[in-house]
Amino acid sequence: MQTLEKISVEFPTSVVRDGGLSACLRWIDFFPTATQRTALNTAANCCRNISQDSFELVKDIMGTLLDVLNNSDQKVVEKACVCVSRIVESFKYQAERLEVLIRPEMLVAIRRLLLPGTTNLIGPSIHTQFLRVLSITAGASPARSADLFKMDIVDTLYQVLTGVSIPSSLENAGAQVNDVVIMQALIHRPREQITETLNVICELLPGVHSEGMSSQESLFATAFDGEDLLAMRDARTKHSSRTNGERLQLLDGCKEQLKRFAIVLLPTLTSAFSSTVNLSVRQKVLTAQLKMLSNLDVSILEDALRTVQYASFLAAILSQQDHPSLVLPALQAADLLLQRMESVYDNQFYREGVMAEITKLADRPLKVVADKTVDGKARSDIESPKSKSAPGPKGSLPERGHDKTGADEASDSEVEHDGDDNNEEHDEHGVHEDVSSTPSDSSSDDQDFSPSDFSSTLQDCITLRAKEFLGAHGSSKGRNSKEKASEILEELSGLGQDIRICYLGGGAGNGVRLFTRLSKFFQGDALESITSAELLNSEIGQVVLEVFSNSNGRFRGTPILHCVNCMRQMP
Repeated sequence: MQTLEKISVEFPTSVVRDGGLSACLRWIDFFPTATQRTALNTAANCCRNISQDSFELVKDIMGTLLDVLNNSDQKVVEKACVCVSRIVESFKYQAERLEVLIRPEMLVAIRRLLLPGTTNLIGPSIHTQFLRVLSITAGASPARSADLFKMDIVDTLYQVLTGVSIPSSLENAGAQVNDVVIMQALIHRPREQITETLNVICELLPGVHSEGMSSQESLFATAFDGEDLLAMRDARTKHSSRTNGERLQLLDGCKEQLKRFAIVLLPTLTSAFSSTVNLSVRQKVLTAQLKMLSNLDVSILEDALRTVQYASFLAAILSQQDHPSLVLPALQAADLLLQRMESVYDNQFYREGVMAEITKLADRPLKVVADKTVDGKARSDIESPKSKSAPGPKGSLPERGHDKTGADEASDSEVEHDGDDNNEEHDEHGVHEDVSSTPSDSSSDDQDFSPSDFSSTLQDCITLRAKEFLGAHGSSKGRNSKEKASEILEELSGLGQDIRICYLGGGAGNGVRLFTRLSKFFQGDALESITSAELLNSEIGQVVLEVFSNSNGRFRGTPILHCVNCMRQMP
């Protein structure tokens, strides 16, 4: 066995082809522990970069590996985990074969090892590898994705993101999400685990539907003089549409699990976004949320978003403009919400300032303008700076992976992608290492395509998308919502002036009655109560602070008592 182990280091393919992989695992249950470790180490060496013609030989050992995952020896279990991980990596582009190799029983065993009570059997690197196994399997197989939903994989994902157990009751589960706990988990967890956990969430769900502002999907590609790129994207879109249809059909059989998944994770992802400045994590959070907003039933989304101030969340992204790869999906999320939940968010977007921020984006002047034809229609579009000079070779187009959402569009060309599948290196215990993909990798001839030019192109893409958003949703109903939002803001501003006059300007008015009126604005859920934009623009918070801080006059301390009494009467 030791001799076979040494041979497997240099000639793993030959060992597999000649039956050595099956031989070293066939009688493993009868081996002493030391020999089991040697046999599993040999198998792990053989499972590195397995050739496709060895599929039948690999399929025969999957049952044995499943049994070994229940072994009590930590090193034996870890070696078996490495075998499974490397097999999945070898067949990740063969969806049908991967579905045969990874049966539901194997997913149950993997999930069991990822649970908090069994983490002592596997180290952090193996934990990360198994999360990657789940993301690859869920992305390749719609059937296995549905199986994971039925196994309540949300428990494991929530545990990794927060470090605590999932709430026992779904009622107000979103309100129980603690930003501090999530921030601590993001700090203390290995970055690779957080990234792979978000990958699992993204791969479990179907892709974003091509509707609404989908014409802007091709807009970004044509900015790089990329008609060939558009053809490739169209081919991928057709394949993705077939896969999405199958996924949606299978997910119809697990509605309850989907509801639990959304109610627990949508608020958690929102808090995770606010608790980190890591660009990759934020991009994946928005990608996962876009998939939820696009594919889940409206009734599920209403329950999941009831405790989340999502309009305020989008307004913050649009106003801060930290990165184009965050602004683009925020616009797409706003578009999806108005398409699917217009009765809820049409008024919210005006109250929270989302429409105002999008209007600011749309009013910006374009930096690079040209007339082009997109999807067969003439329109004012953005042109790559390099297209003004001699056209570059076709192969110099920026390379992109799965262009499904706005987050993918910008990030694939400008920022490092975690989990790139093209250049992977694995050591014996290794975890997949990220390989950066930058525009400079595509061609060395793009001398004229400077980072500033690329930034201008992205900003123009955002501006045009904002214009299209306003064109699609600036209806008469929107004007009515704007008027209603203005009335609420004026009422709050007037109430603030009345409170100031009552306590600081001579004592006119009934203070208790004024604070009772103010308390009504804070009643209700996240969709009904006062918004952060209204608090800021009405200056009601500043007024209350001035009143509470007043140490002079006969009303000293009285407004605090009035406010406390009103809060006690709130339901």
